[in-house]
Amino acid sequence: MKIVNMNTLSESQLTQAAQMLTDELPLGWPILADAMEEVSMLLNDEDEPDALFLAAVEDSDVIGWCGIMPEYDGKVFELHPLVVRHDQQGKGIGRKLLAAIEEAAL
Repeated sequence: MKIVNMNTLSESQLTQAAQMLTDELPLGWPILADAMEEVSMLLNDEDEPDALFLAAVEDSDVIGWCGIMPEYDGKVFELHPLVVRHDQQGKGIGRKLLAAIEEAAL
């Protein structure tokens, strides 16, 4: 598994990331179109140039992802979202994503 910046992902991989939102967090993103819109908005938000989104990739599959967005004039970061594909949960992927994004925020 490697952790990469989500801006380097292919369209297919971004769709996998969006599908995770629908599968794991359906109250927020009940259909794939909603989740695709969220992913696109997060990655292309010109008002948040310091936002960062990382994905855990195994082979060519996205198995988890997370992001941070600066708040309060960059004094703190909001974690949004943190999601791991259901069949990959319990393997420490979320922990590795959090460690990587925390390191990047410093």
